[in-house]
Amino acid sequence: MNGLRIPSRIYFHATDPQEKRDILAQFPKAGRVDVIPNFSGELPSTSTPLKKTQGHLCCVYISRIIPKKNILFFLKLLNMVPENIQLEFTIYGEVEDDKYWRQALAVMHFLPKNTTVLYRGPIPHEKVIPSLAEHHVFVLPSKAENFGHAIFEAFSAGRPCLISDKTPWRGLKKDKIGWDLSLEDMGDWISAIREASDFDQQTFNTWSECCRQFAKLHQERSDLKNAYTKLFS
Repeated sequence: MNGLRIPSRIYFHATDPQEKRDILAQFPKAGRVDVIPNFSGELPSTSTPLKKTQGHLCCVYISRIIPKKNILFFLKLLNMVPENIQLEFTIYGEVEDDKYWRQALAVMHFLPKNTTVLYRGPIPHEKVIPSLAEHHVFVLPSKAENFGHAIFEAFSAGRPCLISDKTPWRGLKKDKIGWDLSLEDMGDWISAIREASDFDQQTFNTWSECCRQFAKLHQERSDLKNAYTKLFS
């Protein structure tokens, strides 16, 4: 691809620094590469209250059902959830890999009694925020993400995220907005589940507000609308 003659007047759009490096590796003579995160839209006007009791946790996954998104990793984790935790896990998404989904179903069939998994199929975008708001934690153990729209939408809905360390969203716990963990250590994921399960109402509300404030600050700092206007002007 390096042999292609790319006119200097063609501008490239990267969603993060790594993507910019990948573009320049393929097109070293690119005239301009602008790094602008994917546009996240408007924040919800309010955060939906949600009851939280200790020992009970509702998690939700909203993404495509493919190996890259790695839902099978989290389903296997459910076998390790302590018996004193009641965990409900709702899955939304299009099944794009039937073989992979059959593997997931096989794991779901033998999960312990203190865990419940419900698959609800694909979800229209306008229902993503309301569905996130019905759960305590958003889960995405993805093997790679350039941005992660659903992650930002979870923050916007005031919901902490339990995600892998393979996304641009890092250092979540110090900001009380979630956990970004290595896929090499299942024990850390179980510890995060235990911590979230132990949240009482006040603690959950605090983390929920931190998520909302983080999303608002991120959007203000990114100034995404102006950046995209500049890119296409």
